[in-house]
Amino acid sequence: LPTFQLEQVSVDYLGFAGACRWVLRDIGAAPRPDGNKGGSYDKISNVVFEVGMIMPIRDARCESCGTKPPRFLQEHELIELMDKNRIGTDASMATHVKNIVDRNYVVLCDETGTPLRPPRPPVPGQRPKPRQIGRYLVPTPLGVGLLDLFRKGDDRGIKMNFSDDHNSPALLSQPTIRAQMENEVAQIASSALDKNSVVMQNLAWFEARYNELEASLSRTRINEFSKSLIPTGTSLRYWKSIEAFESAPPQQLGK
Repeated sequence: LPTFQLEQVSVDYLGFAGACRWVLRDIGAAPRPDGNKGGSYDKISNVVFEVGMIMPIRDARCESCGTKPPRFLQEHELIELMDKNRIGTDASMATHVKNIVDRNYVVLCDETGTPLRPPRPPVPGQRPKPRQIGRYLVPTPLGVGLLDLFRKGDDRGIKMNFSDDHNSPALLSQPTIRAQMENEVAQIASSALDKNSVVMQNLAWFEARYNELEASLSRTRINEFSKSLIPTGTSLRYWKSIEAFESAPPQQLGK
């Protein structure tokens, strides 16, 4: 027997969407027909289906689909993960995200893979540009390359003789280190730990990781890293070619 699937968006309260109606279109909420052009969003009503209802078939078609890469994290999803891993506070999380963008480790893009435009007032007589939806954090070649350098091993694939996995340079890219530092700061504030001791201990730990990372880098790996630093635009075109983003609407095609 064929399997049918239906998804509907139910809006209990408009809130700010009462002034920003395009948000309702973005989430797929259909307007309630009321005879006006485009319908009314004042009350969102969904079709109620019951067992035994007979539905007419208006269209039937076959579509060929394939797997797609998982979508990139959005900014709010990263902040949720930071909160889950106890990284940052409500006041500092936005700064952490801003730092990785400013350092060009990631680029903020909309759902079509187009870098977000800075907010600017409309220019009189100029056609407004299409509204951008989503704030996706897309890794740049620089960000991916740096993470690759943190891997254990040299250019021949041989593991370096680190003291243990907990002390390897690969840990520099893990959220556990930042979470541990946040916890130590909280303990300093409650007088459970001594500030100077914590600072000296962390400086020694990071210096040791830096030395181990430096020892693991060969000229070959450094050259490979430099060759991987392609322009961000080229990288975005690659992600688009493997359908990592949504297709651009007709008015954006060719731009």
